[in-house]
Amino acid sequence: MEQSFPARATYRSARFFVAALLACSAVRAQTAIGLNFVGGSPSTSGTSLNSNRYAGIVSQRYWNDLSGAVGTDTTLRDSANNLTGLSVSYSSLNTWADGAVTNPSANWNKNLMTGYLDFNVNSGSTNVTVSGLSSLSSPIYDVYVYTNGDENTRVGKFTLGAQSYWLQDSATFTGSFVQSTGITDPGSYASAAAGNYMLFSSVTGDSFTLNATGAYTIDGTYRAPVNGIQIVVPTVKYWDRNNTTPGAGATPNGIWSASATAGGWTSSSSGTTSTSSWNDSTAVAAFSAGSDATGNYTVKIDGTVGVNAVVVQEGNPTFQGLASGAKIKFTDSTPDFLVASGSTATVKVGIQNSTTSADQNGLQKLGGGTLVLSGESTTNAYVGRTVVTEGTLQLGANGVIPNASALVVQSGATFDLNGFSEQVASIAGGGTISIGTGSLIAGDSSSTFFSGSLLGTGTFEKIGSGTLTLGSNINFGGEFLLGGGTLALNGFDLTTNTLHITSDSILDFGNLTGSTLLTTNFLIDSGVTLTINNWVNTVDFFYSTVNPGGSQGTAPLNQIVFSGFSGNSTHWQSYDTQITPVPEPSTYGLILMGLIGGFVFWRRRNVRRTN
Repeated sequence: MEQSFPARATYRSARFFVAALLACSAVRAQTAIGLNFVGGSPSTSGTSLNSNRYAGIVSQRYWNDLSGAVGTDTTLRDSANNLTGLSVSYSSLNTWADGAVTNPSANWNKNLMTGYLDFNVNSGSTNVTVSGLSSLSSPIYDVYVYTNGDENTRVGKFTLGAQSYWLQDSATFTGSFVQSTGITDPGSYASAAAGNYMLFSSVTGDSFTLNATGAYTIDGTYRAPVNGIQIVVPTVKYWDRNNTTPGAGATPNGIWSASATAGGWTSSSSGTTSTSSWNDSTAVAAFSAGSDATGNYTVKIDGTVGVNAVVVQEGNPTFQGLASGAKIKFTDSTPDFLVASGSTATVKVGIQNSTTSADQNGLQKLGGGTLVLSGESTTNAYVGRTVVTEGTLQLGANGVIPNASALVVQSGATFDLNGFSEQVASIAGGGTISIGTGSLIAGDSSSTFFSGSLLGTGTFEKIGSGTLTLGSNINFGGEFLLGGGTLALNGFDLTTNTLHITSDSILDFGNLTGSTLLTTNFLIDSGVTLTINNWVNTVDFFYSTVNPGGSQGTAPLNQIVFSGFSGNSTHWQSYDTQITPVPEPSTYGLILMGLIGGFVFWRRRNVRRTN
């Protein structure tokens, strides 16, 4: 399933249906629908969760027990035992169960984490599709996926829409949930994050499909177990500036305030009920009610407003402070800002969150539209990763992302510097980083895997002691600065206009297939050493179109040290522009001629002695 807003006409009809539903009953906060895959193996029975057993991150009753490796259920119930209109179909090669889970009756989460869908082969996958989600009272929902296969020798890849996790299977579940942080391809088994559940946040659309397949293994067998799925529906409030008149108003300018006397919000997706104040910091803020706010409008933030997530369904809102110091604070562990395709949201206030770990998401951009961080957003104080999962995250000023935030750009998404300068802790993912004429500095002590693209003519600088490993060919038209740590080519090619070494660094060609580094200009600062590892003659190539200067045995060439050679061996070959420690063919010829001459001299001398 594409994790994006459905077609506009379909979405509007769904919203009017939701409005009718809301007119009949109140929205239940944190409504949940739980799917428990009972599983089972020849030696261990599967485990069910009946109506009296509470389980899950969002603790709920009335889990839907699903048996077998293949099946369908069209009568799914929610946590209040209400029929939902949702249906599920699932398929896997077999089921299994963790026979080491003990005393499940003391902790019903153990029942959830015992049986699972499994394929346990070197190929194949598990697929679970849930449909009918437009009947829920929210345009977005969170999906928790639980996994426990009692084998910590395998890494599974779990994909739902544009979001993916690479999760190292944990040892037997003992009763505590551990969230995975592995949202990027680790490149190897050893680098994968562990855990026993994943959170796919702010999912949209009428249906989704979870695909689970093997990614890495150290025992020859792949596995990606699916024990259960939990769909959690948040409370949603819609921006509405014309009270009970349908829609929000063509230009719904207004003030967003936590004050009890401020209005402008409705629980009706069509905007037909009376508005009230923003009094729930755990709710999702949707812009806007109805379908008429398609132009530009301004939302002024009064002080600090707490919110679960922000969803821009249409139009181009600008969020700016009523006074200096205004902030949007995400109170949920999933600080999501979703901008639908065709819309642009500009944030000119600070962003905060409740996350305390650098390994969790600090801000996630979802939806096919564009989110611009600008102006006072330079006061951003959020903790955790900056993740661009869909669409474009664009800079509107210098330094709007915290320096300690790791930047993750997922495949198909874009991070656009828009000519500005930024520093982040690291880069990872498979998407596009558009530097343009701007400047991006990235690096700390962590090691990351980047399989995307770098575009533009500006500057990219890798700093810190960590390793940046490439997972794709990079063709960058600007200046690539290497200021510490290791750049691992990993069997891929790097082409750049200028390679500039500013601090002692390592360039690792890897031990896979050959890599080529091609730079028009090579620069290295005085007193700095570039160490070349895993370079193999005639397999790996290091080219500089322009002569770096100097001569063999002198700077800057002797500052390039190939492993197994001294810096005095490094030279630039004018005939093919290669930087190499291996003597040129002409040098080999001179050496050979010298050896032949020496042999002839030795022979003649011996002949004279004999005579």
